[in-house]
Amino acid sequence: DLIRAFAAMAVLTYHVWLYRLPNPNSPRREDFIDQILFEWRIGLVVFFVMSGYLLYRPLLKGRHDAAPRAVPLVSYYWRRIVRIVPAYYLAIIGSIVLLWPLEGTPGVRIPPADQLWLFAFFLQNYSRETLLTLDAPTWTLAVQAAFYLVFPLFVVVGARLARRAWLVPLALVIFGIAFNWVGYSNGWGPIARLSLFAMLPYLAMGMLIAHLPPLTTRRSAVWMIVLGVVLAFGDSFWHAIGVWPWGLGVLRDVPGAVGYGLIIAACAQ
Repeated sequence: DLIRAFAAMAVLTYHVWLYRLPNPNSPRREDFIDQILFEWRIGLVVFFVMSGYLLYRPLLKGRHDAAPRAVPLVSYYWRRIVRIVPAYYLAIIGSIVLLWPLEGTPGVRIPPADQLWLFAFFLQNYSRETLLTLDAPTWTLAVQAAFYLVFPLFVVVGARLARRAWLVPLALVIFGIAFNWVGYSNGWGPIARLSLFAMLPYLAMGMLIAHLPPLTTRRSAVWMIVLGVVLAFGDSFWHAIGVWPWGLGVLRDVPGAVGYGLIIAACAQ
């Protein structure tokens, strides 16, 4: 819960900073404070890693080397719907009421009225007319909804692999990095960059760390957290200085996802 609170406050702080800029659609980082506030965006990565971990870890029957148990589909999907859809609809309706009269204000991007139905089905990420419009941060919920939809399939494959189930999240991490490599090389643009495929390395990293062997001492937990903090801060520092653009476009925040994954796993144990 403390890690969730950190991630939530990081995302909130980032967006408060972002929407105070003259042009929030094209943020510029002109000083050290801007660099720090921009990197609070990492809260998003924390949420994705934690989502993969919390969904997947209970299915391993308490053992890191166990095959995941089957997901009861009806109750699983119902719980996902109840957990996110009512609050999401409230946020979308509230955004329409509050923002529609403010069209033209810097940072306010209103989608075409005939495209609003896409928001009802978490499909706003798949159209350039609706992507990052209205309540822009809801693009992350569209990714989460897509992940929730296909997650049982990953579990089925993992169950067939038995004690090698860890190969499934590892393959998903590699697939996501490969997707980002192809997308970056071919200039596929924001729809690909903000898709489930592009975010899979973070979500699957949460699943992968669930397979880590149990820690035997408090000292090993402390060292795991220290390593996680180093990777997390190193990732943000790398993005802040902007070296190796190809790596930024392909690996993106994978080093940070590994770091936060280690922190989450150590704290959970």
